[in-house]
Amino acid sequence: MTNPLPVTVLGGYLGAGKTTLVNRWLRQAQAQGLRVAVLVNDFGEIGIDADLIEADRGDILELAGGCVCCSFGSDLVGALARLMQRSPMPDRVLIETSGVALPGAVARSARLAQGVVLGEVLVAVDTLTILERARDRYVGDTVTRQLAQADCVLLTRCDITTPQQQALVREWLSEHAGQARQVLAGEPFDPFAWASADVDASTPGMNPPPRARPGGWVRARPRRYASMAPPRAEQLFASVSARFERPVDISDLARALLDPALGLERAKGIVSDPQGQLWVIQYAGGRLSLEAFEAGLRNPHLDRLVCIGLKVKLNVDGVLALLARFGAEPDRSSR
Repeated sequence: MTNPLPVTVLGGYLGAGKTTLVNRWLRQAQAQGLRVAVLVNDFGEIGIDADLIEADRGDILELAGGCVCCSFGSDLVGALARLMQRSPMPDRVLIETSGVALPGAVARSARLAQGVVLGEVLVAVDTLTILERARDRYVGDTVTRQLAQADCVLLTRCDITTPQQQALVREWLSEHAGQARQVLAGEPFDPFAWASADVDASTPGMNPPPRARPGGWVRARPRRYASMAPPRAEQLFASVSARFERPVDISDLARALLDPALGLERAKGIVSDPQGQLWVIQYAGGRLSLEAFEAGLRNPHLDRLVCIGLKVKLNVDGVLALLARFGAEPDRSSR
């Protein structure tokens, strides 16, 4: 009998710091000798550190320590089934949801896969912007719905917020994130601790590892968010993604992305400068950061940028014109 496959879901609004957490947890898994599979909606929405990448097989990134990263698109159940057919099978699966998705809906879909055991739903929260996001007339509903489905809230960017700001956020979360526990993202944290813990099946909000029974593995009761409405992200947001055909002036691109006329909510990518240096460029919450990307295996998922915004605000023509100026070719999937 095949052992059950433990699955953890990570959600959080655009720019909440999910990618940083994923890379940290992959290194932890490597150190522990665990094979972890990371499932994402699209490679353009995640930045696996170059020194973790060992090989590129088109639809799968082979990572250090036997880990893998692959895209599931709209077929999450099929992706989980394929992972269970791999030899050796992953020890754990981490699903990183889109920043505008409801993690509870993704978790509900994952529960449909045969042999999967669903653990905690984690939601990352940017302590610097969460209160502003929650009050936004367009995205506030998405942000609060994400939090309502959390078993654990991970507070990011605490290094640039004051203790007073953190206290306000914690108090607000105690009201809007239900009984979810709050953890500072900088503290030691194992997203799969539940998979090896002896968790009581009656624990609220948990779908613990099933118990062995004479008839096979028995699933735990449905999670509390099973009846929640489906996400409305496709009605609210639009995205444009593109691949760069040539090196770009990184500073010039960064300045261009800061133009408020573009109506960007989030931008993220890896691009190369004329000297061949790769750079991770990220924009969220009105802030833009540039970080050198250590030389790793070059693959077709690099040298690209994803731009996301609210449909009522995103200047798609302006974004396309900007990308064309820097020699980028939009993907067909841009919408």
